[in-house]
Amino acid sequence: MIWFEYFKFAVLGYLCGSILFGYLFPKIFCRVNVFEQSKDQNPGTANAFLHGNVFCGSLTLIFDLGKGFIPVFWANQLLGCENLAFLFVMTAPVLGHAFPLFNGFCGGKAIAVSFGVTMGLAPNYLPLFLLCLFYLIFSLLIKIQPHKNRSIFTYFFFSVICAVCDPLSVTTLGCILLSIIVILKHIMKYNEKELLKGGKQSITA
Repeated sequence: MIWFEYFKFAVLGYLCGSILFGYLFPKIFCRVNVFEQSKDQNPGTANAFLHGNVFCGSLTLIFDLGKGFIPVFWANQLLGCENLAFLFVMTAPVLGHAFPLFNGFCGGKAIAVSFGVTMGLAPNYLPLFLLCLFYLIFSLLIKIQPHKNRSIFTYFFFSVICAVCDPLSVTTLGCILLSIIVILKHIMKYNEKELLKGGKQSITA
């Protein structure tokens, strides 16, 4: 029966994740389609700032963080994070953003929502700290370009160090799974971009 309770939060998380605020807010307030305007066709916070405005970007950031935070924090407070089913609650918002039900399973890279998930693990702030730490390291100290590689390095080392620090916890397994989703989505987005670029070159040739 307890698994069903976790399942309800996982469904809630997936449905919340499937709402692409990075597409909706620029479309509503600026009449901009970020799928068409952005180079990587990513409905995320960065493109909401870039192709919308500061208002759209700020709203997108808040709501993308929230859709990861709310179901995870809620389940964590009511049910706890020790049951194995909790890892599905952790990964559901990330999976929903990357493969949204409401947009033909074509979504974003799930960076902001994954930060929201780690925020929802409070009072366990270690995953959030590690995720922030590695993004700062690979953005400021060891500058990795392009952004795709920076994110892949960040989530890889984030998941590895989580496993080293707390190897037997359900939250660590959840962090590893959400990292796999984010890394795979970045690779898929890059491959889609290259295919589009190749298609355009063949048309103009």
